[in-house]
Amino acid sequence: METDETAPAFAVYTYELDDATGGYVATGVQHDRITVAVPFDLDIELKGVRER
Repeated sequence: METDETAPAFAVYTYELDDATGGYVATGVQHDRITVAVPFDLDIELKGVRER
């Protein structure tokens, strides 16, 4: 967890199943907003989640 008040409180790591290997590969690290299309459309502003 970051100690600077302007830094994100947490991060969301996203992964996707790789058809070639059958394993998961990292697709990103989100701090403010998560937007993905696989396996379904998802768009969440993470600031609102942190404040709850």
